[in-house]
Amino acid sequence: MEKPVQNSPSDDLMPSLHSTEPLSRASSLGVPSLIAAGVVVVLGVGGALVWRAQSRINQVALASAPKPVTAIAARETHFRPTRTYVGTLRPWIEASVGPQFISAYVDTVLVRPGATVKRNDVLATLDCRNASASTLAVAAEARAIDARQKAFAHESARVQTLLEGGFVSPNEAEQKGAQSAAEEAQLASQRAKLAATTLEVSDCALRAPFDGEIATRTVDPGAFVRPGTAIVSVVDRNTVRMTFDVPESDFDVVPMTTPVSIHVDAIDKTIVGLIARRSPSADPETRTVHV
Repeated sequence: MEKPVQNSPSDDLMPSLHSTEPLSRASSLGVPSLIAAGVVVVLGVGGALVWRAQSRINQVALASAPKPVTAIAARETHFRPTRTYVGTLRPWIEASVGPQFISAYVDTVLVRPGATVKRNDVLATLDCRNASASTLAVAAEARAIDARQKAFAHESARVQTLLEGGFVSPNEAEQKGAQSAAEEAQLASQRAKLAATTLEVSDCALRAPFDGEIATRTVDPGAFVRPGTAIVSVVDRNTVRMTFDVPESDFDVVPMTTPVSIHVDAIDKTIVGLIARRSPSADPETRTVHV
């Protein structure tokens, strides 16, 4: 009869100890491989990034590179090297002289076309007897109001001294002060009216606004004129200008400072100049631009 054999605890542990030794050896060999593979991957990625950055650097000098340009399709049209317009030579300064504030009969006209005048020379006079009489009446009335206002002011001052002593009532003192203030306001109104009538009287002598020559005389003595009616016109020919009208399609052709050649038919000479001013819009009726 065979006797059973009992396994000892040490015998049970032996197979497990022998089975874990190869695993630990394999794991100890795999860690360096993983680290090496990671290093290789990092170096590869870094090299790829460096190569990508280096490939984007321009190695060609900007001076030797071609310049970018834009292209626009040309439109077919007719080439016109020059353009011709008809204009008028005019004086640089001109003015029409006539009454501005008053309607009256013309008394005298002292100049004729071609006469040379200086600034503030009398060119014509109007019959302003009515305006002169009105001015005198307004001036007299202003003096009367001024005298009354001074009297009321002195009376108001005396009443104020009596008010301090209790000899007059406050109501009476206020009334005297109000009368003085009212007369002062009326005096100011009358002085403004006197200034207006004085302008009308000054308008009776028509004077030259600047040094120049008489160009036209449209009214003779005895005629009745109103504000805005021109009696004579004065021009200054020391500087002349040429004005002309161009079609609105040529607006971009005549900008300021554009050189132009002007042929004056009256003297058969050619003058060179520059465009000084140009209207910003076209005339709604003729569709031309004034230059």
